[in-house]
This record gives sequence, structure tokens and C-alpha cells, in this order.
Amino acid sequence: MNVRKHIFVRLLAGIIICGSPLFASAQCEGYGYKQCVKYLEKDYKSNGQSNSAVLSPGETTKVNMVFYKGYDYRLVFCAEEHLGQLAIKVYTTKWKTKGELLFDNSQHENAFHWDFTMKATQRLIIEVSAQTPEGEEAMDGCVTIALGLRNSAQKGFK
Repeated sequence: MNVRKHIFVRLLAGIIICGSPLFASAQCEGYGYKQCVKYLEKDYKSNGQSNSAVLSPGETTKVNMVFYKGYDYRLVFCAEEHLGQLAIKVYTTKWKTKGELLFDNSQHENAFHWDFTMKATQRLIIEVSAQTPEGEEAMDGCVTIALGLRNSAQKGFK
């Protein structure tokens, strides 16, 4: 193999290897948003943003989000089927660490969404874990969080 061809092949392999996570993340954005937004359309207005990640079974990711006083919110969590049920927890923040546990979907029949109202503006930590499904091969998959909101007449958490 001549030197130019050898360099080209190595460069192409490097681009494919390094670009794969970016491509996978971009695929998750499209997949997840389409899957999640349908649970917002009737009652909530999507803020147009979603947070997506590629997770392996057993892996956990966290995202910090600010929620504002005077709004009802719906957080929707979507994942590819082969990841099984998601474990979802939402915490207040206390000096950039977890504070009080506000929501744990295992206490709500593994709900894939949470509706709540903010009584004060605050930052929350959202923790999502991909479970390891029994009897299935462990594969990475897309997980997405979509956010919907509407004006609220209610005060406090529901």
C-alpha cells in the first residue's frame, strides 16, 4: 500500500471512530424528541429543548435544570425499548450537591413522566439510570428528557 493510501485509511478510520459518539448523540436527539414530545402536545407547551444521552445498561447520568415559579411542568423520559425501565430521581440542589428527593419513579409505578408546579424558582438535579434488562444482551441506547410547561394557578408541588 502506498504511503498516501495508508495515511488516508488511517485518517478515515480515526474520523469514524471519533465521530461515532457525536453521530449517536445526534441520532438520540431526533429519536428522543419525537418519542417524548407527543406526551406534551395536549396540555403542555414544549420548551423546544430536550436532553439526550447514549447510556449503557446500569449507567446513570445527571442533568441540572432551572425551573421557574408560577409554572406547571411536565418532565417526560423516553428510552429505547431494549434499555427497559428507567430509574428516575429528581432532587433539589444544596450547594451543587443533591438535596431533598422530590420524585422517585419507583414509588410511582415506574412512571415515565412527572407533573409538578414550582412554588419558587430553583435548580433541580435530574438523575436517570438505564436498567439492565433480564435475559437481554446489554446494548447502549438513547435516553431523552423533554420538558413542557404552562402557566399555573396553583402554588406548591403536586
